[in-house]
Amino acid sequence: FSDTLQFIPLDSEAPESPPLSFDFTFNEFTTDPGQGLLAILSRSMHRPKDMSVYIHLRSSTTRLAHTLARHPRLTAVFDFEPPYVWPGFSIEIMGDLVLAKVSLPQTHKYELLVWNWKFGILLDKISSRKGICDYAFLDQQHLVVLSGSPSIQSHSALALLIHAISDNVSAHSYSLNTEQIRITDVPISQPILCLGLPQIKKSCTLSETGFFLQAQPTPGRAMYTSSVTFACPHARIFSLTFFLHGTLDNWGSRGYYRVFVDGRFLLDQVRITPRNGTKVLPWSSWGERATRWFVVPEESDHWISWMSSSRFITLLPHHPHYCVFDFSRPIVRRFRDSYAQLHPVAPNQDNDFFKTKGAFQDLARLGSAISQFSINSPRNRQFFTITVGEDQPSIIGIDGYIGFDEPITSRLPYRLVFRTDEKPEHGGWQINGDCVIGITSGETSETLTIYRLEKNE
Repeated sequence: FSDTLQFIPLDSEAPESPPLSFDFTFNEFTTDPGQGLLAILSRSMHRPKDMSVYIHLRSSTTRLAHTLARHPRLTAVFDFEPPYVWPGFSIEIMGDLVLAKVSLPQTHKYELLVWNWKFGILLDKISSRKGICDYAFLDQQHLVVLSGSPSIQSHSALALLIHAISDNVSAHSYSLNTEQIRITDVPISQPILCLGLPQIKKSCTLSETGFFLQAQPTPGRAMYTSSVTFACPHARIFSLTFFLHGTLDNWGSRGYYRVFVDGRFLLDQVRITPRNGTKVLPWSSWGERATRWFVVPEESDHWISWMSSSRFITLLPHHPHYCVFDFSRPIVRRFRDSYAQLHPVAPNQDNDFFKTKGAFQDLARLGSAISQFSINSPRNRQFFTITVGEDQPSIIGIDGYIGFDEPITSRLPYRLVFRTDEKPEHGGWQINGDCVIGITSGETSETLTIYRLEKNE
């Protein structure tokens, strides 16, 4: 736990801000620099049976109460004892909204609470006593929830739920327009859309750990590139990660998965979905063209920023240490068409190499293939890009991979980029806009090395 924060700009020309010290301890926070807002989640360390969770709304420059917050400390009282640390806590800001997740994954309890932080009004509660979840904003009116129902007795289940966020502040009762609310007094919000995911085998169960949904940046949040600053109104790509472990005959076996979902497709579905109930889309009606599935070698770290807009970065076990995916359909189309114009009769030999290695559906095999490809490539060629279209699906079969009743075929196109020139090896990689950040951990400190992506990357 900490009682002090300091923001250190990655731009070496910007001055460091002084540390911000508080009269309470915490281990989860988020900030919106554009609004000068710092939102901190905390629990009382001196009253262990206290069922309350606090959200402190502070200035990110002065540490004092934010001047636009009617109630600078929001309090939620739960019907279960909240955790003290991650993964039970998370918090996010989007415009006038602050969202807090409070959960007990091992007992399958969670609450997602959405406030208008300026008025201190609770707008929505999304709740379960038999599941696990993670969340990300689709746009400024909709929230995507990755919902899981682990079960040993019956089939575990996965789904993407889309909720319309309440926006009528004046319509909410006075009981929700207070500094403190009791969760049991708040009705549960229902999704407008449920997108089914493939059926999990009864011999496997969904793990409560390694269960994440990512989409960055938050809709409306500024993104900085080398040439322009812009704010995207909606999430472009969602990254889902989860793992399954075997029960019964498959005891001890595990399957780790990462799935990319087209944010534009979700937005299009929201626009045609009525608001009177929950519309259900089975996996067979949407999943193949709007997703891309990969088997991954291990559980993902929650703190790493793998995603930035439509880009995803992954660590490779050998040289060249990382590669970048881009799932933007317009970018994939533009580079594919330009390649076809320059090489109208040339076969795509690079794609054939990776296809024979089984790299289109397995990130561990992809890492090995890239390493072998880099060793054998001409020294005068250091930059490689591979376009994987809808006509080159990822197929995860039921033989060799655990988890699902039927083979999974996915076709969301992407562009894969890597360089073979020498770069230092780092323990982790993150991506933010046009910057790739290498992280090296030492005994007493961490070192960040920033690389800038070139335009052709």
